[in-house]
Amino acid sequence: MNVEIVHLSPYVNMPVDQNYIISCFKEASRHPEFQFQNKWWSAETWAAVINKFCIFYESLTFSSKKLICSINNRKHRHLQDEIDLRTNIPIDHVGIFQDKYRVHGSKTTSWFYYATVNGKKTFVKKETK
Repeated sequence: MNVEIVHLSPYVNMPVDQNYIISCFKEASRHPEFQFQNKWWSAETWAAVINKFCIFYESLTFSSKKLICSINNRKHRHLQDEIDLRTNIPIDHVGIFQDKYRVHGSKTTSWFYYATVNGKKTFVKKETK
């Protein structure tokens, strides 16, 4: 298990693990006063916003790479299944969606996340004729 130990004081050690990162992400996505909702944001933007507004100790901050790894970890498969939905959104849905984007010819993939009210869809596709 990959756990990083951070020091808040000489007497306290607190691990920054994937469950902590997931809980920070879920908590930040539910705050309408920060206006995080109803927008597609990259993982880099989400990590920066969470670190700035939701984490009070610098030693507990994390990178976008750690956010992506935490969400896509096998032990959080139930979360992945829920945020990958596009149709038949249940009422008790977590309210977070993910999508990945790769520029043609590039080897890197960018991850984007969308937060909304629980049970609400990200967007409605308009039919074109």
